[in-house]
Amino acid sequence: MLDVVYTVDKRFLKYFTVSCYSLLYNNINIINSINIVHSSHICKYIKYISSCIYDTFNILPISILIDSNKVASFKVSHHVSHATYYRLLLADILPDTYKYVLYLDSDIVVNGSLNELSSYIRSFHNTYLFAVDHRSPKDIKRIKDMGVNINRYFNTGVLLINIEKWRNDNITNKLLYNANKYNDRILWWDQDILNITFSELIGELDFKYNAWGLSEKLDIPPIIIHYAGSSKPWYFNNTHPYKYLYWKYLRQTPYKHSLPKVIYPTYIMLRSIIGKVKKFIFNNINHINM
Repeated sequence: MLDVVYTVDKRFLKYFTVSCYSLLYNNINIINSINIVHSSHICKYIKYISSCIYDTFNILPISILIDSNKVASFKVSHHVSHATYYRLLLADILPDTYKYVLYLDSDIVVNGSLNELSSYIRSFHNTYLFAVDHRSPKDIKRIKDMGVNINRYFNTGVLLINIEKWRNDNITNKLLYNANKYNDRILWWDQDILNITFSELIGELDFKYNAWGLSEKLDIPPIIIHYAGSSKPWYFNNTHPYKYLYWKYLRQTPYKHSLPKVIYPTYIMLRSIIGKVKKFIFNNINHINM
């Protein structure tokens, strides 16, 4: 049985819901609990979504409030909010009864059974977590240039975590220490921090459990599809080969009437044009006043 954890903010609430529905549709018989880590600002939304999940699957997610001030000083950019850092605190905020947990990003869909993950759990021993290789020599070099000796760099969208070992080894303090120490030098937020902290103390998770960076369909569809990057399947012009799965599962949720968002590059271009127009007007008004 799996205890599953999501960290959620208001902006990603819909996408978390799609992910959670996809997980439960394919794995309801092996899910022990769904844990939603969030700040107090979205309690009413979490309560509503949790009731919808209960009505559909007869499983009530566990709401876990977090003090967001603990991570408020950490670096964020692009499509990422401070909620991404909540997972650094998992050992302190999850129930002590949990020995192992499956962490999932909100921008994923689960399209098959996770039953085989039990084989990874049996082989945990002294390993802190299992994750999929990010296949990134540039990130390895970048972290090494920061003075940390690593030989591989893993993707943190899906993590099978030995949370009992995290608690026993006081990992929260180590993660927060590194987050503060390297805050001005990191690029990929808490993913960098997790790689810096655990380095080689991880196990290799099969790519099918975190299939990220796909540009075409695989011969065998992956079990977990991770829509990594800033262009997501909910954007109209997104070309991910498994984009249709996001919409398939969304149609089962309370958000089933949602439409694709505005074309992403057009949105960026429009923001840029508006910014330039505002700057032009501001400069000319100043020139007239002078």
